[in-house]
Amino acid sequence: DVGRCDNCHRQADAAFMQQHVADVGTACLQCHDGSGELANFDHNQTNFPLTGKHERIECKACHQGGVFTGLDTACVACHQKDDAHNGSFGTNCAACHNTSKWDEAQFDHDKTNFPLTGKHERIECQECHQGGVFTGLDDACVACHQKDDAHNGSFGNNCATCHNTSKWDEIQFDHSKTNFPLTGKHGLIECQECHQGDVYTGLDDACVACHQKDDAHDGSFGTDCAACHNTNKWDDAQFDHNQTNFPLTGKHQRLECQACHQGGVYTGLGTACVACHQKDDAHDGSFGTDCAACHNTNKWDDATVKNHRFPLNHGRRGNSECIVCHENLQNFKEYTCYNCHEHTPARIRSKHLEEGISNFQDCVRCHPTGREEEGGGDD
Repeated sequence: DVGRCDNCHRQADAAFMQQHVADVGTACLQCHDGSGELANFDHNQTNFPLTGKHERIECKACHQGGVFTGLDTACVACHQKDDAHNGSFGTNCAACHNTSKWDEAQFDHDKTNFPLTGKHERIECQECHQGGVFTGLDDACVACHQKDDAHNGSFGNNCATCHNTSKWDEIQFDHSKTNFPLTGKHGLIECQECHQGDVYTGLDDACVACHQKDDAHDGSFGTDCAACHNTNKWDDAQFDHNQTNFPLTGKHQRLECQACHQGGVYTGLGTACVACHQKDDAHDGSFGTDCAACHNTNKWDDATVKNHRFPLNHGRRGNSECIVCHENLQNFKEYTCYNCHEHTPARIRSKHLEEGISNFQDCVRCHPTGREEEGGGDD
C-alpha cells in the first residue's frame, strides 16, 4: 500500500522522499508500477507536452533535485545558455526554434509589423539587425534607406509612397491620393514644372500659384480660376452666371459681358435694375429702383404692373397703356377716367350731387373695378 511505499523508500533515502512527497504527494502507484520505473505517467496530460528531443531526455534533466511541480515552462528556463540573442528576442524561443533541432530555426517575418517583400526577402538578417538587435528597430524606410534618399527628407520618411521593395528606382506616385489630383493637361506636365527645386510639400494649390501670368483679369476674379477655366484648355472658359446672385434671363442672356462688366470689373457690381437701366427710367425714380416690379428682361417696353388694384383690361381686350389713365407719367398717384368715359366734369358733378355723392373726384373709391353699379352714396 501507499504507506509501505513511503516507509520503505524513506529508509533508503529519507531526504529525497521527504522532498518527493512534498512535490507530488503519496499516490505513488499513479506513476510507479512497483518495479522502480515510471509506468503510468503521461507528460502530455500536463501543461508541457513533450515533443522532439524533449521526449528522449531523462526526467532529472529538467526535474533536478526531485522537483516535479511549479517548474517554469518558458524555454529560457532550460535554454538560457543556448540563447545567442542574449534575451533580445524575449523568452519564447519556440517562435523560431523547435524541439527537434535547436539550430533549425525558422522565423516568419510576415507575422511581425514589418512583413518582408521584394528584395527585403533576399537580404541577410544582419543587414538590418546589426549587432544582433532584433527588437525595437525603427521600421521607417529611412532607417535603412536614408543614404538612398535623393530628396534629402523633403518627402518625409515614408519612402513607400513612391518606391517599392522590388526595385528602388521603379518610382510610382499616385497624385490623385493627394489634395491636388491631376486632371487634363496637368497630368501631362513634368513634375519639375510645379515642383521646382525639388520642393514637393507645402506648395500652394491655388490656381494663381502657377497661372498668375495667365490671369487676364489681374486678380479681380480672385484666385479660384477653376470657377470658369478648366484643366483641358485654359481659353475654354465657361462661367455659369446662374450660380451667382444675379441669374441671367431674357435679353440679359444675349448681352456681351462687357455691357455690364465695363473695365473688366466683375465683382461688387450693383444688381439693382437702375445700375444699368437708369437711362431707361421714364419715371425719373418716382417708382423706386425695382424696375422688375413692372418691367421684364424679355422686353423693356412690355411693362405690366403686377399688383395694380384697378383692372388694367377694363373696357378693353388687352391691358391699357399707362398714359390712358395716368396722363402725368411722373406721378402715378393721379389718374383720370375721362379719357375713356366721355363725361364732362360738370355733368359728373351734377349727376353725383343729385344722388347725394359729394366726393366724386376719386372714381375708384366707389368703382374699384370700373363698373357703374358698384357706385354708392357718401358714407
